[in-house]
Amino acid sequence: MGGPIHWVLVLLALGVVLGAALGISCLFCRAYAALLDAPLLRVKSIEIRGTVRLNRKTVLDTLGVPKGTSMLRLRLDVLAQRLERLSWVKSAQVALDPSGRLVVMIGERKPVAVVMGARPLLMDEEGWLFMEVKVESYMELPYVTKVGSRKPALGERVPEAFLEVFHELLRALKGVSGLGVQFVSEILWDPLEGVSIYANPTGTRIHLGNGDFLLKMQRMRRALREVERRMGAAALDGLQAMDLSYPDRAYIQGRFQKGQGV
Repeated sequence: MGGPIHWVLVLLALGVVLGAALGISCLFCRAYAALLDAPLLRVKSIEIRGTVRLNRKTVLDTLGVPKGTSMLRLRLDVLAQRLERLSWVKSAQVALDPSGRLVVMIGERKPVAVVMGARPLLMDEEGWLFMEVKVESYMELPYVTKVGSRKPALGERVPEAFLEVFHELLRALKGVSGLGVQFVSEILWDPLEGVSIYANPTGTRIHLGNGDFLLKMQRMRRALREVERRMGAAALDGLQAMDLSYPDRAYIQGRFQKGQGV
């Protein structure tokens, strides 16, 4: 296999190859370090899109990307995951613009109700209870005090059956002139008995049952007009309860001066 000279030459060749490999590795390391420090590859600005409730400072603090950070050091998927931990964020995407701009696209949750669990919780359009709140801070939203037989918890999703009923009820309220969401001060739902609401500002309890809420709201308006016609406008102040769960009639309970049937 060769004498001593042969092995000396082999070792010299291996040494040269190893030295060249180390030299090239060092060269690549220096080149990469220089690339990380290159001004052209630094984050110059951060653009945030899609926020309504979230403020810019909260988003920037959550990202944790100082201006001037090398774009090569960023893990965009990790940045998006950080943002999705925020209560208001349903989805997040982070992208890099060649000009050095970091573009943050946020899909915010849209609150549609305050649901009473152990504490008041905000509910989004998909039924997720995503944040503890104070009821007085969200007076413009419907207040749901009963969702079935148990109190829901933060991070849970309300039953699909309730969510369908809730959205149908909102459509019905918006579909009747003069009502709207502000007509309702409280909503209660039971899987068997259906929906009951308390009306603003009188506090009248109105039992709607299940389904056909638009027709029932229209029937309620006709019944109230009939009460006013027969007993005067003051009679509406004495109205305590209505049952609209029947398909063709409305039952009314209250303290009226005249005991005429409606």
